[in-house]
Amino acid sequence: MPHNLFPHRTNPSTILHRPYTAIAIIALTAMMIGAVLKHDSEWSDVYVGAGRLLHQGHDFYREIRPYTYPPFSALVSLPISYLPDRLARTIWYPISAACALYLIATAWKLSGGPPLQRHDQPAPLPEHLAFLLGNLFALQFVLGALAHLQTDLLIGALLMAGCVALSRGRTRTAAIWIGVAAAFKATPLLFAPYLALRRKWTAAALVFAVAIGLNLLPNLVHPVPTGGLWLTRWTRLYLEPMTSRDYKPGNWKNQLNNNQSLAGATRRWLGTTMKLGDDKPADRPTAASPWVQRLAYLGACAAITLPAAWIILRRKRKSPNQPPPSDPPNSLPDPQMIECGIIMLLMLLLSPNSSASHYCIAYLPAFCAARRSTLLPETPMRLLAALALTFAIFSIHIRLPFTHGLEQMLLWLGLMTFSAILLLTHQLLSLLRPAPKPESSNLRAPTPQPSRALA
Repeated sequence: MPHNLFPHRTNPSTILHRPYTAIAIIALTAMMIGAVLKHDSEWSDVYVGAGRLLHQGHDFYREIRPYTYPPFSALVSLPISYLPDRLARTIWYPISAACALYLIATAWKLSGGPPLQRHDQPAPLPEHLAFLLGNLFALQFVLGALAHLQTDLLIGALLMAGCVALSRGRTRTAAIWIGVAAAFKATPLLFAPYLALRRKWTAAALVFAVAIGLNLLPNLVHPVPTGGLWLTRWTRLYLEPMTSRDYKPGNWKNQLNNNQSLAGATRRWLGTTMKLGDDKPADRPTAASPWVQRLAYLGACAAITLPAAWIILRRKRKSPNQPPPSDPPNSLPDPQMIECGIIMLLMLLLSPNSSASHYCIAYLPAFCAARRSTLLPETPMRLLAALALTFAIFSIHIRLPFTHGLEQMLLWLGLMTFSAILLLTHQLLSLLRPAPKPESSNLRAPTPQPSRALA
């Protein structure tokens, strides 16, 4: 566990002087009671159920319709499928909670944030404000994933481990961590073209090799009843339909309003209609054709991907050396970590389906944006960060009967999607705007040393 947020030793006096630690312990303990004791659980029904069916030799893709993930997730859930449901959740919850803490603490450290609970070297007030703003943006997504025991927290922790390795120049180690994350859910494969842009060809290939290799392992437990590979079955069920002429972007085994990717937004805006108070969107009689919807979706993907690729390549040419992200404290976020945050935002926006729990990986770009906005007096950048934060806050589900209609309307509008686009814009501009000289700001000068970054 990173040292900057949580203590190595705890006692009553220590806890009282470490407010973030105390809040985390109280909140996680309270949530554990609800997660373990509730009558039904998506994690138990979908993930553990798939692991049980894999062991029995049944086709979990046919029998568990909500299971839309690569087969590796079923393999990971198999050992715990032998246990009673509540005991299994009692074991899995601490793992998810540890992943959540690691995700938050590591994202803060990689954003350049200093230790926040050290009495010998108190952090400046703007750093505490940045930490709180970043949590205000992304904590709701972590809590949602934790309440439903989703694997997104494990995926986020694996991505953070990969980013730590990248910050230390260990690109192959990073590729392994990211490849494991991609084995659970394919979207982390987007790091492979990023590594290729950085001319790290071996690491880029390794991401694919690890993800594919791990998804071949379920066949060692039991083959597909109809023959072939489990990975091939998943590809045919969920990837091949996207090449069909009749395919409409955003169609996934999920409620359309919950899909906050560009695909979901395109499908809602061009194919459905929604009125305040409606429970879900209705098909529009004059909906755009599937071809038009696909064209609009591809155009939106290109509109955010091409500028990101150009800016990343431009930084490589103009800034061959960058200081390590953790040296010194109170410095601006390291450009390489900003790039990693950009890739994570692109994962959310370009995915065929991104629900709220998937957005927990936005912690790194959220902390990077919050720290720059609190440390530098840049009005346009602060405005972008404020708008992204506002849209994220209004996407929070209170889940009360009298708020349901308004919440569904805001989901239909795609507030999470807009929030991610604004945050992406902020991070891209952060790469374009040069950092101020240390003597003209309250930032410490970086210690001169050769970079270990990708660039």
